[in-house]
Amino acid sequence: MVEARQSPNPNEITALRTKLPPQPGNTGRWGQTSQDKTWKYLCLFVSLTLLLVVIISSVVLSEVLKRTKQMQKEVFQLKEKVSQGLGDAGHDRDFMRGEVFRQMKAVLAGNETSCEPCPLGWKVFQGSCYFFSPDKLTWTQANDSCVQKQAHLVVINSRTEQDFLTSTGQVTSWIGLFKEGQKGNHKWMDGSTPTYINWDSKELHDNITAPACMLMHSYGHWSDFSCELGRFAFICERRQNC
Repeated sequence: MVEARQSPNPNEITALRTKLPPQPGNTGRWGQTSQDKTWKYLCLFVSLTLLLVVIISSVVLSEVLKRTKQMQKEVFQLKEKVSQGLGDAGHDRDFMRGEVFRQMKAVLAGNETSCEPCPLGWKVFQGSCYFFSPDKLTWTQANDSCVQKQAHLVVINSRTEQDFLTSTGQVTSWIGLFKEGQKGNHKWMDGSTPTYINWDSKELHDNITAPACMLMHSYGHWSDFSCELGRFAFICERRQNC
């Protein structure tokens, strides 16, 4: 008589499986192998490293661009100073050359009065002739009037010259100084920058946004005014012929 085979108990099978060690390729409880976890950690590390590199590169690049712009600005300013210095040097050279020429002519003539006298109605001071016009004109009109007289609006180079002009008792008058807009530099008619200034402390001459021209008040101080809106007297200057 054949003995009937007894079916295994399901609880025993489950208990036996839990005691068995994980087999190769077993996905474990969460469906992941150890190799998968290693790759994930490696990818996370590489991603964080790349992100850090990108952040550092952005900061460094931003700083480099900032320094480059600053250096370009400094180079531009240096070029402007050099150009202005060359212009001023040329102006001073021409002035000194004229003075030497006049002195040589005076010595050769045997006296110091070999220069031609200033035209009638003009005043002489240190080798220049000055015309004090009472006509009320705009700055542009005043400059054109001086050009017609073979002169230019006065260029004031020293305190001595300023004192001479003030001593004449002239009313508020245009002088040959101007600037191009609020950020522009002040220039004389001959293209040189002022080596002597006599700003009116009560005036905020840097706040005018439009191109501005300079007035000399009767007490000697200077201030800005719109070139075309005001009408004032003016002073012309030209060198003596020697």
